[in-house]
Parts: sequence; C-alpha cells; structure tokens
Amino acid sequence: MSSSGPWRARSASLSSGGAAEHAAVRASKYAAAPRALILAVGLWFTGAVVATAHAGSGPSTTRSTTRSTIDLPETPAQLVLDASWSAIEPVPSLESAGVGAEQLGPARIVTAFRHPAQRRPRQAAADLALVVLRFDSPNPLAWRTSTREAYFDRVEEDLLAACSDRDAAGSPMGRPTGSPTKTCRGLRRTKRKELTAAGVPALELQAKDRDGKTLLLRLLFFRTYTILAAAELPPRSRDGARVRKALASFAPPASWQR
Repeated sequence: MSSSGPWRARSASLSSGGAAEHAAVRASKYAAAPRALILAVGLWFTGAVVATAHAGSGPSTTRSTTRSTIDLPETPAQLVLDASWSAIEPVPSLESAGVGAEQLGPARIVTAFRHPAQRRPRQAAADLALVVLRFDSPNPLAWRTSTREAYFDRVEEDLLAACSDRDAAGSPMGRPTGSPTKTCRGLRRTKRKELTAAGVPALELQAKDRDGKTLLLRLLFFRTYTILAAAELPPRSRDGARVRKALASFAPPASWQR
C-alpha cells in the first residue's frame, strides 16, 4: 500500500496488532468485493459510457425543475439537481458501450444525467455526464470503524489497479491487485475524503489524468450494496462548482432509517 497521504500515515502508525488487522481486511473476500464496481468505473473513465450517453442514447430527455430532489431507482439515495441537468433516456448501459459481462460483474448503471458544458471562447465542449452505478455486494467492513479505513484503502487501490491493468494489458483484467501504482494512464489521485451520509459510510475520490481531465466519485456503502455517482470534468472546466455541488448532494435523506 502506498505510504502517501494523511490516511496512509495513519495506517502506518497503527500498532502491530492493528496493522495485522488492517492487512487482514485488505485480503478478505469483502475487501475484494468492490473490484468489479471499480473496474466498471475505470472503463467509464476511458469514455465508453460518456460516448454512449452523448451519441447513442436517443434524443429524449426530461428536464429537472429548479433545485429538484431526484429520487433514484434501486436505492434511497437522492440527488439535488438544478434545471440545467436533464435525465438521459433511455438509461445508457455499460454493455451497450461494449463492456463485457465478465468485466462488469454485478455492476450496472441505474441512471444518468447530462449538463451542457460552459464553453470558453474558441473551445469545443461536449455535454458533461453524471452517471450513477450500483454494485450488489455486502459491505460489513465499511460499517465497522476499526476496519473502514482499510476497506476504503482497498477501494482506492482497485480504482488505480483497474486503470493500470487496462494500460498494461489492454484489458482491465490483466493484473491482480496488491501492487497499486500512484498514477495510471497519468491518473493521479488529488483528493480523498471519508465521511458518513445520513449514517451511511461514504468515500469521495478525485483524480486527474495527464490530459487535465478530472474524475469525481462519491461512493455510498450501504450494508448490502455500493452505489456511486461519477462525473468527469474537461481541462479548465467552468462547471467544477456545479458538478461538485451535485455530487455532494448524493445521499439518503436525513430522515432515512438505517
């Protein structure tokens, strides 16, 4: 595991017993569970799903009203979006973007939204896409404070490994986890935040690639499944604040009972 970042420093300072528990968490079957989900996100980051959303989803869209709370399918999580966002209908699928079932595992897109990018002078810009994916697998280690950090470490490692695998072997299945790189395809993690959203363990990740694109992720670890919202910003985007505000709203309602 990389030793960079404040959360890595905390891990390194664990007692020998705590370090052993940390290693056991990372090696457990539950810690391996997010891999198919993160693979799907890694594939999405290459542009497959974004291309599907922009070019192959059909012209039908549904406008949200100003600052609407959007109930999402298959989860109590919600998004609060302003009127500039529109739902992509039909919902794009990873399969339609050419991603095989053996790469997906039990991951799938449950909904997606687009937003017209603010263009700079003499700049061509495609619409932005916000995609919500779900992965059905239990998360007991995310719900225990003693194992949560190690579990989140594994999620971050798998994201980097998925990108590295695709670079090295032309396939996201080429290299096992356990020896993650800090960057992959020029992808560099720039921010990580651990939090809870209405009592649900959550993780925010931000990474930037060598071309200046920024990947934003917010993952919610429910007890029996993980669901995440993901968006990509082009270099020098004027939409960063709007997209981050949308992702920050991704959570169950405060009144939700666990």
